[in-house]
Amino acid sequence: MVAQTPELLQLVPHPYIELNPSDAEKLQITDGDLVRLTTPKGSLERTARLNRRCPEGTCFTPDNIGSPRINAILDWNTPLPHITLAKAQVPQAVTT
Repeated sequence: MVAQTPELLQLVPHPYIELNPSDAEKLQITDGDLVRLTTPKGSLERTARLNRRCPEGTCFTPDNIGSPRINAILDWNTPLPHITLAKAQVPQAVTT
């Protein structure tokens, strides 16, 4: 299983949600904050990573790292199984 590959875990030891810095600023999220990604099927919490290569209004999280896995909250009824698009609420900061 890819998620358990030692080499991959060394490169990416913790799950994350990548989002555009402009979106993060509007949501008052800073790099490293804990954020929640929510879809109609559930939610997960991950660390925020800000990156300009992520288009505004979208976010990215690896599908093979972390628990719960992103696959658990996605709808797989997509015409292109190798490209997963999901309606999701833009990440929100998690307050404790």
